[in-house]
Amino acid sequence: AAGQVGAPRTRRPGEGSELLDVREFRPGDRIKRIDWRVSARRGVLHVRHTAIDADADLVICLDTRYDLTPDVMSWHDRSSGAGQGGSLGVAIGAAITLAASYLRLGDRVGLVDLAVPYRGVQPGTGVRQLMRIRWHLAGIVPDAQLRRRKFDEGSVPRGAAVVVLSPYIDDRIDPLVGTLARSHRDVLAIDVLPDTLTMPTDRAELAAARLVLAERADRLAALARRGVLVTKWDPGFIGQLMRRRQRLRRSA
Repeated sequence: AAGQVGAPRTRRPGEGSELLDVREFRPGDRIKRIDWRVSARRGVLHVRHTAIDADADLVICLDTRYDLTPDVMSWHDRSSGAGQGGSLGVAIGAAITLAASYLRLGDRVGLVDLAVPYRGVQPGTGVRQLMRIRWHLAGIVPDAQLRRRKFDEGSVPRGAAVVVLSPYIDDRIDPLVGTLARSHRDVLAIDVLPDTLTMPTDRAELAAARLVLAERADRLAALARRGVLVTKWDPGFIGQLMRRRQRLRRSA
């Protein structure tokens, strides 16, 4: 393992801490695996059969194209949310929280910027990795160009859990998330658009805003139909949810 052993477990037999079952002793079994209580009760030697401990890989994908405020009328300026509770600020805060939580448990965490391919952090472990991620996030500004037309499969390790942080306001994000979903990875789409929006008062502008939001709702529903878990950012439960899904995926 690249770091210390993380909390998720595999279902592969081997030296680990999670009990799979207890069975009769066979030639080649290690003496230290003998379960003396069960053996004494049944009159035949039995050994504890455990699963191998394994680190988890988490890749955080950040959509840095927009920084949308609760005021829908300000969306024409996609960078208007900086320092005002915009969607990019929420995404960056969520990325730091997730990275710190996983790294604290010894897991590997990487960062991918969906707008700027060269701006990211390869998966790694430890305190220095968190510093690298925080350093990259500190320098991020909105970039409207989605240069990453096709997701680079090499930037996501096999078996990794993937979190995509985005307001999902246009359909240019769909192919990227769809590629991850088709590759049978554990994908979580976190919607970082502000919860309470201030809608336009002009009738035409209000109709346009409602159309954009309706298309966004359809987009998120389509992702859910592909097997992508879609949720709002909530630091209270999101970490537990990701770890549970990762354990279930590895035990399948």
